[in-house]
Amino acid sequence: MNQGIAIAKGEYMALFNNDAFAEPDWLAELIKTADADPKIFAVSSLMLRYYEPELADDAGDYVTILGFACKRGDGLKASRYTKPCRVFSACGGAALYRKSILDEIGVFDELFFAYYEDVDLSWRANNFGYRNVYCPTARCRHICGATTGAVRYNPFKSIQSGRNSILLPYKNQPILMLVLNFIPMLLGYLLKVLMFRLRGFGGDYAKGFREAWAALPKINNRIQVAEPAQLCLGGVQSDRRAVQVHCVPRAAGVEDHVMGALPFILLRCRGRAVSLRLPFLLLSSRRK
Repeated sequence: MNQGIAIAKGEYMALFNNDAFAEPDWLAELIKTADADPKIFAVSSLMLRYYEPELADDAGDYVTILGFACKRGDGLKASRYTKPCRVFSACGGAALYRKSILDEIGVFDELFFAYYEDVDLSWRANNFGYRNVYCPTARCRHICGATTGAVRYNPFKSIQSGRNSILLPYKNQPILMLVLNFIPMLLGYLLKVLMFRLRGFGGDYAKGFREAWAALPKINNRIQVAEPAQLCLGGVQSDRRAVQVHCVPRAAGVEDHVMGALPFILLRCRGRAVSLRLPFLLLSSRRK
């Protein structure tokens, strides 16, 4: 993908899985949404399950406070996801990206290879002050896992998940957010280790962890720093990366209650960005 992005000359880059099937106006709807605001980086589609098209497969992605990268709407009625909204991440299986922003923030991280690489890219765009949105009228059907053979889990997906679940927050979270989320993230990793062991892929998941630790020095050498934001914790400030507080619309779905994305606090509100004050934490974003 990165080679194609490098030689592309157009305003947008459309990515589409080889196990997905687009409706005729899929691309036109994505472009219409992106044209509405130059601050939009990625537009995510409504992906439907191929054999159960009444159910959503993906309506944008998010990250929980446990460190889990998840598909919004997975397995739920597609009729619940009819309103456009801002999302934490676009799913790269059927998405549109603005080329000028890719040129600015960089392309897909090849250390990820597969799984979470789209969330990493969208997270990076968030840190740079751009937006990712969901377009419900850009529809396609998707045979989940048809390419990798991982409808749920297999050795390949387990290794990728083990590695990239470490790299994702490490690359994108500010230091203080890593500290604040350390305990819930540790709990999340322990739950994943248990889950993969019970499914018979504990060794593959552990291999992914080892690959992640080996990759950390490479990341340290090339972390891109976004424009400064303020994180205040007991009077201490950090500007390692920009942090934004982000809201999702009320109709976005029940799982949005517990998104709690790691550098973002995702609130149930009416779709406007807000700043959040807690007794111990203030997050604010400033972009010139």
